[in-house]
Amino acid sequence: MKKIFVLIAFSLFATHSGLASIVIKNGLTHVHGITKGGEDTGKIIVKNESAKSTKILIYKMDLITQCGQNSSYILHEDFKYSLEDWLSMTIEEKVLDAGEEFTFFYKIQTPENAETGSYWSMIMVEGTDPYTEKQSNGVSVNSIVRYGIQVVADIGFNEESNLSVADIQMENSETPSLDVIVQNNGAFSEKVRLYLEVYNEDGEQISTIKGLSRRVYPRMCSDYKLVLENLQKGTYEAVLVMDNGKDLFASNISLEI
Repeated sequence: MKKIFVLIAFSLFATHSGLASIVIKNGLTHVHGITKGGEDTGKIIVKNESAKSTKILIYKMDLITQCGQNSSYILHEDFKYSLEDWLSMTIEEKVLDAGEEFTFFYKIQTPENAETGSYWSMIMVEGTDPYTEKQSNGVSVNSIVRYGIQVVADIGFNEESNLSVADIQMENSETPSLDVIVQNNGAFSEKVRLYLEVYNEDGEQISTIKGLSRRVYPRMCSDYKLVLENLQKGTYEAVLVMDNGKDLFASNISLEI
């Protein structure tokens, strides 16, 4: 029987997967407000939902989301906004019994000379036992589950947001969509919800199309896709809105479907 080995990274998605025997119980994003020279602690709750014991590995990586490029995970390099040198944990691996829930802690210690803004890194939790799934064609796929928990330290206060649209492309397929790249020109990370208000030729709003909420890091970008469902062929005026929970940033655009 042929086997294929696949690495599945649940780094920015839901906290639970039907494929995973290891799950994260308290979220994949942890944001800490902290002062220069200050410290704070956090915790990660991991559960083994399988019927057998399994080993997990715990380590750190950096997340890079540069504009126009795919998100990448790198081992610590000279990355200006990396939290890794200020982020410490007391455990690197753990064997979890069947059904066991385990909590480990991390600490953030910032230097006195840290600049105001957001710093971030990922705490990776990786299972070592592959999950085997049989496909309809008889092929078995072995998948290793890896979670990436985003740990963000906000030093100081975000007094002014600065979001912009770096690029926007119309995809006229069977179900047309709008691909939008949002850029964060500020010093703090922002959780941004994107939506599109669509108007007909009489200026009447006929649709509101909502996208996902995504975190956009400083001097970085995040990609959004808005599916333009239930719109007939034609030309529309629209307002693209970026909502960070405090301010609204809007751009007028024209759509031709």
